[in-house]
Amino acid sequence: MSCPNVSYFIACQAGVSSIAWGGVGVAKNALIEAVAAHIGYVAHIFIPSQHAPEDIGGIPYHDTATGFCRMVPMEWMHDLLFAKRWLFVDELTSAQTQMRPPLLSCFNERRVGSLKFHATTIVSAAANPPELAPNGSPLEPSICNRLYHHDWQFPSGLWHEGLKNGGNFPVPSDFPVVGDFSFLLPKWGGLISGLVRNKPTLANTEKVHEGTLAFPTPRSWWNLAKCLAAAESVGLLDECRAELGAGIVGTGASAELMARVDAIAMHDVEAILSGQEKVVVTDSQVDRLISLPSAIVMHLDELRKDVNVETEVLDRAVEVMVHLAENDLPDAAVPSLSALKPMFPKYQPPARLAARYGKVVSAVMGVA
Repeated sequence: MSCPNVSYFIACQAGVSSIAWGGVGVAKNALIEAVAAHIGYVAHIFIPSQHAPEDIGGIPYHDTATGFCRMVPMEWMHDLLFAKRWLFVDELTSAQTQMRPPLLSCFNERRVGSLKFHATTIVSAAANPPELAPNGSPLEPSICNRLYHHDWQFPSGLWHEGLKNGGNFPVPSDFPVVGDFSFLLPKWGGLISGLVRNKPTLANTEKVHEGTLAFPTPRSWWNLAKCLAAAESVGLLDECRAELGAGIVGTGASAELMARVDAIAMHDVEAILSGQEKVVVTDSQVDRLISLPSAIVMHLDELRKDVNVETEVLDRAVEVMVHLAENDLPDAAVPSLSALKPMFPKYQPPARLAARYGKVVSAVMGVA
């Protein structure tokens, strides 16, 4: 993957607000706007230092119908109610301190007052280090913990190509478009949960040292789970996992997680789907088996690109995942079972499996 700053764009598409840290004139704005257009998004650039706090937080308005005051957002924000909008907050370290609290809900809840952004809205930011920014100041921990912090890489290849093409700077041709990655969330959520259960001190950070940007909290661990799932869904986990981990929970906590991931034995999915290897759920195997359902889905997704997947293989896949769901792993197995339906729309499990499948789904969904 030659796409510059791919981790930043994966995190943005995973729904995690991200900030690109870099020097002056290194194409942060240009590349972010170009990528937004490339994936069919409308970009809105907001520079906090050029606005008053009410421009982002809203203006108090007395609603005579109810007798209450409510915060009315500025007109430009109305567009964020529609699909495929990208709110890009630039020069964040130059924002006055009173402008930063209203941005917290933009970054985390995707809302301003009562205005809730469309579910597809991407929110990201960029900044120069405080020492390079006009009236710059460090970001507060409450803002930092809501963001993936990315060290911006100057896209030199695209820049040279654009110079030779009269200033027509290209968008990366192999830019990853992130689709549905929900079936991978139980895997990464389970791995993080297992790590934090064994090392409770990693769950939260009580004191943030000056200059620290990324640190573990329940919120940032969840953000990391989303980003790692998104990266794996587009086949870029190996390239991005170190950057994403360091930029969301910090290098120390991220290293602990990756050591755990590497220690978990890889699944021989082919042996499992052929029946050569039997899946047995025990207390000592639970952490490893959490990732098995998503591994099966990924394997079948790759397999169907080259061959017609035999019914017997699909039967075995469903049986293994139902077995896991019946043995205390429904949160990992059920999303992956659901992911098989659109992949193999003509497949119907045999009656004996369909009955077990139905009971599992009913139990998880709370259906009698």
